[in-house]
Order: sequence, then structure tokens, then C-alpha cells
Amino acid sequence: MKKIFILTLILICYIQNSKGDEVFNLFEKAKKNLQFQENIYLNQEYYNQKDEALRKSRFLDLNSNISYSRIKATKLQNFYDISTINISNNIDIFNKTKYDLKINEFEKEKAEFLIQKEQQQLFKNILDLYTSLLLYNQLINLQQENIEWIQKNLKFTKDAIQHELFPPVEEDKWKSKLLTEEEKLINYKENKDLIEKNLKILTGVNDIKLEEINIPEKIEDLENIQNKILERYPDLKILNLDKFILETDYQKEKNYWYPNLSIFYEYQINKDPTGNGNQNLIGTSINFKILNGATKYNLLSIKTKEKSIDILQQREKLRIIQEINSIYSSLSDGLKRLPLIQQKYSILKEILDKYQKAYQMRLVDFIMLDNYYKDYLSAKENYIQTQFKIYSNYQLLKYLATGEIYK
Repeated sequence: MKKIFILTLILICYIQNSKGDEVFNLFEKAKKNLQFQENIYLNQEYYNQKDEALRKSRFLDLNSNISYSRIKATKLQNFYDISTINISNNIDIFNKTKYDLKINEFEKEKAEFLIQKEQQQLFKNILDLYTSLLLYNQLINLQQENIEWIQKNLKFTKDAIQHELFPPVEEDKWKSKLLTEEEKLINYKENKDLIEKNLKILTGVNDIKLEEINIPEKIEDLENIQNKILERYPDLKILNLDKFILETDYQKEKNYWYPNLSIFYEYQINKDPTGNGNQNLIGTSINFKILNGATKYNLLSIKTKEKSIDILQQREKLRIIQEINSIYSSLSDGLKRLPLIQQKYSILKEILDKYQKAYQMRLVDFIMLDNYYKDYLSAKENYIQTQFKIYSNYQLLKYLATGEIYK
């Protein structure tokens, strides 16, 4: 008995924790279907290989050179030939390679954040599709209720016409209204089918679970949510890494003159009749640039680009804050309005029921009843749409703030 109680408690906790997370489950399946993990692995492998190549090239950079010269000496009557074969290895003794390694590391991080940016957009797409699917499912249920209501009124009207209580034109009015609502139902179903089809293609699943949405009772403070989202937002991290890359590039350009050590072997085939014949040469040399005319302007261009990135960072931060404020405001406003909308459609339903009875008693006409029907329907649809707007905004802020969609 104790085991059954524990298992039941675990099951209840699981259901409570999993409620509202179907959209995240679909997101995880979409990531798998679109091979995000494989892409991450390949990116890491690419930059690791590039890193290894840079480390190897620091101490091993073999070059060869074959040359031929025909020389006319002033004290000789005839020309003579010199041919050389040269093999050299350039060694980065001052470790200029460290700048390229650092840039490669930043590029590797940047690639990861670019994938996180893709994941963020994927989650938004999944959330939009799934919310629309749930919304249309509810609208279809409401539309079917509306059609049943009209059918009951049509049946009553037919009976009333047979007893000569209503004129025959009343039946035509209800038939026309029924056709309008049936057409609307078909449109809802087509939209739902299309959304579900796109969601299945994106996630690679055959069955989409339609969960009951969970409306939060309260939401976290705006400032806390804002700070969490800004801390994790990939776009800001990408711009920050762009700045680090430029700073490293600046140091690399500034130290362009750092010399390389060259170790070489040269075999010379010398046809100089006054010389010593063929020669073998082994030696070292230090090679460095004395002056590069472009360095000054390259450094200036890097600093200019850094200032541009500072502006982009500030602009992007303001854009994100505006987006967060807009979503948060919509969520907060929706939570305040939802109980009022619910009260409104409940009152309108009571009024509609009363006018339906009054219509059956021939105290009001079709037009008046239809107007109250439209008011009730509009309020009920507004309630459903507000619910799903709250759900969508809450889920988006929740996962942007926790950063789970970036893992």
C-alpha cells in the first residue's frame, strides 16, 4: 500500500511538472530532427582542427625554391650558369601564432552562439505553431457549439412555422446563418490541419499532443526577467565576441614586425669557371618587416570598426529591452483583463439565453437575437484568444530567461 502511495505521488508530481512543457518537448524533437547537435559537433571539430593546424605551423613551415641564373662577369668573355635548390623552414620564435589561436577560439565561441541564435528562432517558430494549433482547436470546439445552438433554433423555428407561429422567412434566416457558421468551421479545420502538418514536418513526429494550457497566477518582476534574458541573449554575445576578435586583430597588426627564424639548406650548381664548383649551404636567417605602409590605416580601421560595434551593441540592447517590455506588458495586461472578459462573456451568455426564450415567445425578432448572439460569440472568442496570448508570452519569457532553449 505504501509503495502504491509513493508511485501515485511521483506520478502526480511528474504530471504537474510536465504540464505546460509540451512546447519544449516539441522544440527538443525539432532540434534532433534538424540535426542541431551534429552541427554543433562538426563546428567544434572544424575549429579544433584549425587550432591544431595553427599550432603545427608555428614550428613546421617548410618551403622550397628552385632557381636558375645566367651570369655575365666583367672579367670573363662568356656567360656561365648557376642553379640552386633551396629548402627552408620558418619558425615563429616570438609566437605571433598566439593571436591567430586566440581569434580562432573566439570564432569557435561565436559559432556556438550563432547556433544558439538559430535555436532561439526555432523555439519561437515552434511556440507560434503550437499556440496556433491549440487556439484553432478551441475555436473549432466553440464553433461546433455555435452550430449546435443554431441547429436547435432552426428546429424550433421549423416547428413553429408548421404551427403558423412564425412566418416561413424565419427558417431561411436560420439556414443562412447555419451555412455561414459551417463555412467558418471548415476554414478553422483547414487552418488547424495546415499548422499541424507544418509542425509535424518541423519536429519529425507523427502525433502532436494537445495539452491544456496553464495560465500563471503571477509573473516575475520585469527587471529580473530583463536581466536574465540580456545575460543569455546570443546576439549580444556575438557582438561582444566580434569586439574581442577586433582587439586581438589590433594587437596582431600592431606587432607585424615580429621576426621569423628561418633554417635553410641550399644546394648550388655553379658553372663559374673561376669558382669552387658546386656548393652545399646550411644556415639560419632572421626575417622581419621594417615598415608596412598599410599598418597605420589598418589599425585605424580596426578602431573605427570597434566604435561601430559599440553602437550596434547599444542599439541591439535597446531593441531587446523594447521587445521584452512589449511581451511583458502584453502578458501583464492579459492577466488583468482575462477575469473581466470571462465575466463579460458569462453575462452575455445569460442575456443570450433569456433573449432566446423571448424569441421563442415571439417577444423579440431574429435580428435582436442575432445581435446578442454576435456579442456573446465575440466575447467568448476574445477570452480564448487572450488565454493563448498569455500562454505564448509567458512561455517565451520563461524560456528566454531560463536559457534552456540554448542548451
